Amino acid sequence: MASLPKITQESLVTMASHPSKPVAFIKVINSEGILTDLVIKREAQSNRSNPAHVGSIAWTSKIMKNVQDPLVKMIVLDDQELAFLTSVVNEYIPGTTTCQDLIENLENSVWVKMPAVDGLSDGAFSTRSREYGKNDELNFEKLTALLSHLNDPNNWFELGKVLAADIFNGNSDRFSLDGSSWNNAGNLLFIKSRIIGLDVWDPASRADQSNLFDRQIGPNSTFELRLLNPLDVHKPIDRMTYAGNIAKAVGERINRTLQNAGYQEDQKISITLGKGRGKVKIKCKRKDFANLYNHRAFLVEQGLIEGTDSLKAYLLMKINKYARDNALLAEQFAQEARQNFAYNHHNGDRRGNFLANVRPQASRNAIPKNVSNHNRRLAGTFDPIQSHLQHQQPTPPPQLIAQQPQQPILPAHLRKAVPNGIIQRMVYLKWIPRDAIPYL
Repeated sequence: MASLPKITQESLVTMASHPSKPVAFIKVINSEGILTDLVIKREAQSNRSNPAHVGSIAWTSKIMKNVQDPLVKMIVLDDQELAFLTSVVNEYIPGTTTCQDLIENLENSVWVKMPAVDGLSDGAFSTRSREYGKNDELNFEKLTALLSHLNDPNNWFELGKVLAADIFNGNSDRFSLDGSSWNNAGNLLFIKSRIIGLDVWDPASRADQSNLFDRQIGPNSTFELRLLNPLDVHKPIDRMTYAGNIAKAVGERINRTLQNAGYQEDQKISITLGKGRGKVKIKCKRKDFANLYNHRAFLVEQGLIEGTDSLKAYLLMKINKYARDNALLAEQFAQEARQNFAYNHHNGDRRGNFLANVRPQASRNAIPKNVSNHNRRLAGTFDPIQSHLQHQQPTPPPQLIAQQPQQPILPAHLRKAVPNGIIQRMVYLKWIPRDAIPYL
């Protein structure tokens, strides 16, 4: 997918706001007249002045995009885009949550843009009542849609790939990192009927686990990264056990919501999924929903394995690509330095930088010292003591007209690098040796 267009006064066409969330839907047009639908949103609990937040948001998106779906593309809005949106938001969407958030939280929060996706839905099938003692309000239509999506075996395989990225990213805002609970059904997202791993950054993760920027991973860490390396010598783990926990967590969440909605343990529930020849009918007791998807654990495990392999390949590719890019850029700097050296050596440096160590050359017509001394001896002005002292002085070392400059070091702001937090994770997983860290 091509890079997302910039949001400017010339490109913005329309803007609409989500009714209750800090989210806006905009249309932009490029110089070729092509319209692009974008979504902008504020990342909750983020801080624009925190490099770990900005860098982690960008990299968690890159990882999910290359592991699971290329439509997962989230770009942090730059200062110019934010300044422009703030200046026009009252004109387009006055009085909305997005308008208020843009104006009040501009300096405090990270705002991102992403492609608008048609047919996006989530797995939330109930609304928890805010009144104490009240049961969940079950949305049976949304539950039916969720069960239809989960009836597709490929979605369980794709879920495994999403989980591989979530584990690496430290994102527990979908499932807990140990797989024991389905934390947020609203973050199990679908495009029409297939899973997509949107919402990749979890600012509320415990122990700052979503910090890909500079979080250190110790050799004895209990961090769930071990799920991506089941042979970890520090704490081996069975991937199949984790996958089984995920499948069971989905069934238990459905069973619990049905229970809270008033369904009895042995009450039979009948749900028809799909239409026409693809129609499937589920009929079982409420309590049986707890184990309805246990047999899908194998597909989750296979997706986790493939997602881990894709993740490793992508990050190693980025390290190698950045190394090549940095080497080429450093060579350009070195070539420019050599050209400047040649020019200054030929023409002289007006600032005196290359001429500071130039040794004055004697005139071609100067009289050799031994001849001069002989003439002064004949004239009676020769002083043998002074002559002896002159011969005893050490000969000064030869000086170069100019010294070849060393190859310049690439400026830090131009050097491309994978964040240290990601490097630490890769070392922990033994994807790269610890000795390589100083060179990355």
